[in-house]
Amino acid sequence: MLFTRATFALPLLAGVIAAPFELGKRDSVVSVIDSFNSTITPTIQALADAASAGTLNETSAESYLSTIYSDLNAAASAVSGTSAKRAFATPPSPPGPPALAKRDDLDEVGAVLAAVIEELVDAIEQIADDLKAIPLIGELIIDIDVGLDTLLKGVEEVLDGVVEVLAGLLKGVSAILAGLGNGLTAALLGF
Repeated sequence: MLFTRATFALPLLAGVIAAPFELGKRDSVVSVIDSFNSTITPTIQALADAASAGTLNETSAESYLSTIYSDLNAAASAVSGTSAKRAFATPPSPPGPPALAKRDDLDEVGAVLAAVIEELVDAIEQIADDLKAIPLIGELIIDIDVGLDTLLKGVEEVLDGVVEVLAGLLKGVSAILAGLGNGLTAALLGF
């Protein structure tokens, strides 16, 4: 009789133990992207403000763009270290919590990344004329495109489907993205 009680309790115990780990994976991807957003947004805004005010020079542009590139690389490294690709079981007839959590992740991460990419593209568009006169800055833009592409591929590896969400959210800036660096980000998004 004791054996049958333990047999019935085992699946419940396994569910309680496994639940925090799944939540931890969700939190890690979302928290990395949220942290990335809070780190990179002030730099992008400072670049845009300096361009608008006409105070942007080669040194400050190089500093802002180098910081943006470093932030992209740091986020890409952090995303790749979060966890292996999340494997969700085939959702039950009514979508269960894993399917809903994945959709929430896709929406949240997609929205944050889309906002960052739009801000970045707008800031770079503001300094487009300056880029022609400063060859080093053009190289940094190519590096940023490569870094952004790497970050998006890393997020896609951990959170399958985020690139499709981003492609839908960024249709309005697809032409500008195609001109960013080597166009790697635009190609990844299907533009």
